[in-house]
Amino acid sequence: MARDGQVTSEETIRSAVAERYSAIGRNPAAEATIPTGRAWAERLGYPPDLLDSVPSGALDSFTGIGTPALCADLSPGERVLDLGCGAGLDTILMARVVGPQGQVYGVDMAPGMISAARAAVAEASLDNVTLIAAAAEALP
Repeated sequence: MARDGQVTSEETIRSAVAERYSAIGRNPAAEATIPTGRAWAERLGYPPDLLDSVPSGALDSFTGIGTPALCADLSPGERVLDLGCGAGLDTILMARVVGPQGQVYGVDMAPGMISAARAAVAEASLDNVTLIAAAAEALP
């Protein structure tokens, strides 16, 4: 909030972005302009066989812009921070690599995406993931 009680442009934009991505997390089929889903993940370079192993909720609401889980040089036991985790595709893939001795923290500012990620992580039966609803600039 600005000092005079007015909402700043930055806060307005952040709120609009969080709501848009939350809507995708709740209902990915309603999105028409932001690339989403499995086809988008494959276009970015995720191998189809790897995507076959991920819960559909993490794929349906996928809105990523890169392939961090494929590029990261992770080892078992490591701790990972996934900023902008979205529906959890990379979070799940990285959690599998770091294994039960490791930990992945997924952070997203869109509550709908965190909800989708929680469902996907539960479906994947992963105990080494913590999901946090927060902006990257305001981590708890």
